Parts: sequence; C-alpha cells; structure tokens
Amino acid sequence: MILFASLRRVRADTGYHVWSETYERKLNDIFKIQDEIASAVVKALRVSLLESATMRVEPTTSSEAYTLYAQARALVLHSDPADAAVAADYLKRAIELDPKYAPAWARLAQTRTFQFELRSLSFEQAREEATRSAQRAVALDPNLAAAHLSMARVHRFFDWNWGAAGAEIQRARKLDPGDSDAVRWAGTYALIMGQIAEAIGLFQQAVDLDPLNGGNYSMLGMANFYSGNYAGADQAWRKAVELAPPRGFGASGGRARVLLATGRAADALTAFEQLKDEGDREWGKALAYFALGRKAESDTAVVNLERNFANTEAYGIAQIHANRSEIDQAFQWLDHAYRQHDRQLALIKIDLLMAPLRGDPRFKAFIRKMDLPE
Repeated sequence: MILFASLRRVRADTGYHVWSETYERKLNDIFKIQDEIASAVVKALRVSLLESATMRVEPTTSSEAYTLYAQARALVLHSDPADAAVAADYLKRAIELDPKYAPAWARLAQTRTFQFELRSLSFEQAREEATRSAQRAVALDPNLAAAHLSMARVHRFFDWNWGAAGAEIQRARKLDPGDSDAVRWAGTYALIMGQIAEAIGLFQQAVDLDPLNGGNYSMLGMANFYSGNYAGADQAWRKAVELAPPRGFGASGGRARVLLATGRAADALTAFEQLKDEGDREWGKALAYFALGRKAESDTAVVNLERNFANTEAYGIAQIHANRSEIDQAFQWLDHAYRQHDRQLALIKIDLLMAPLRGDPRFKAFIRKMDLPE
C-alpha cells in the first residue's frame, strides 16, 4: 500500500508559493513516515521564522523570483560552500526574472562576499561581482538597508575602507533599526576597531532581534573569546553549531580554541582533528601539538600548511609562528596575507595569538599599513 502526501507553504499576504514537498512512501512504517514529514515541516517553519524575523522585503512582481530569493537566503544560512554556490545561482535566476529586484541584488552581493569568506571564490571574482551587485542594489533602492549592508561588506572585505564601511552600516541602521543584520555588522565594525565591549553589546542585541540566526551567536562567541570570557564564548558557539550544522559559521573551530585557551590542549587536539576543513584541522593541530610540547608534530603540521595552504591560510600560518615566538617568520607570513588580501587581517588588533608581535615596531607599522586605529 502506497501513501501520497503533498505539503505546501504559501504566503498569506501575497499568495506566493514558498515551499512544497511531495511524499510517496510504502505504508509499512506509519510512525517513521510521520517522523519524516514532521521533521520536514519543522525545517520549513524554521526558515519561515527566520524570514519573519529578519526579512523586511517588498515583494517583487514575480512570485517565482521571490521564491528563488527566499530559497537562496535559507541556503546561505547553512554556511556551506556548495549551498552558497546554489544560492548564487538562485539569485541570478531571480534577477533575470526581475532585474529591478533590489533585495536580490543585495543578497547576491552578500553571497559572493560569503563565498570569499568560505574560500570558494577568488578575491578578484568575488570583489567584481559583489561590488557590481551592491552598487546595483543601492541604485535601485537607496532606502533598502540590505543594499547599504552589501556595500559595507564590499568596503570591509575588498577595499579595507573602514570609514566607508562604518558609514554604510550606520545608514542601514537608521533605515531599519530592527534589522539584526545591521546590528551584527555594527558589532563587527566595533570589533575591528578594537572596541570589544561595545561589540559584545551589539552582538547580544542582534541575538535578541533574531535568536534563530547562527551567525549572530557565532559573532557573539568571537567577541566573548577576545574579551577573555571563554565560558561565554563556548556557550554562544555551542548555540551557533546547534542552529547551523555542520559548519556552525566557524563555531566548531572556535569551541576547540576555547579548549586550547583554557589549558585543555589534549581535548583541543581531538576537537581540531574532527573539523571538516583540512586547512582548519592542520592549523589547529599545529597549535595544539605545540601547547602539548610535541614540537616535531607541530612542525609537521606547519610544513603541511605552508606547502598546501599558502594561498588561503597565510594569516593562519602567521598566527602559528607568532604563537611559537618565531617573530620574523610571523611577519613574513603577514606580508603574504596582506598581498593576498586575507579576510582575517581585519581583526589583527585584537587577535590573542598575535600578542608576541605587539612589542615589535613592525607590528605598529603593519597596523598603520592596514589603516586601522592604533
């Protein structure tokens, strides 16, 4: 006997079809089927809640464009390179259907920036497409907060123009004070400027506005970590992993760093070895082995990083050398990271692993080169 079931979610205000699923199953385990359908409904409702909490989007004239937009946003929240690529394709299709759909242009800029963060898109390609999309979003709707946030992302990740990024973030917050993305980005800007206490308050506000967004918890965890509140960092990162498995917006690696920072190097090593990304694994192993006094094994991990990930992990390699008090090597790799426009350099002012470099005149010179406040 065969069971057929069709589920749909339709927006009540516009009638747009947002989600559907059809099930065709043998009726040999009704409880298993019930669990499967219930799980699917819960996931769909979670996306719905995320939309209602953070998406203030004027509907496009194309229901298909809106559906593609909503699906793309849900995929990006998974923090996975493959999902981000699919999301970008959805957004391009939405724009083809409605070239004046400003939120889709803004979201495409965000997605291209996110792909750069995930190391799945080159700096050159990401910068070109993100800049063009952000500019188009602002031109189409200057009063759209997301459009200004997309420009802030361009200034932060590709131009290193901190003043322009801050101005765009403030513009977004004025346009939509309840937008958790804008509040989170204000927190990110404060973190880059070295204002950690202010950043923690802003990230907590973002969590309060949108408690289902794993990215808000991930950034709250980062700010708490840099403040030395390791328990708070672990708690926030744990929530980020829960909301956005399996990557958790980098929170899994963050929780391993908490173990290392609190003297549990053996547990940290185990946690680093379980990370999905090979570069992240080798980076963590290099630090954990060194903390355990197993320098030869740490050396092997460093060699693997330098051989296989020099183009994507230059800043991480600099961190390891700095932590090992190998000062000259650290500065050499910082120069590599600068030439590669490494996305992590923005947080060098507050990076705990860079502490051994701060007394060296070259560090202050590097901060000036990054145009960061001293």
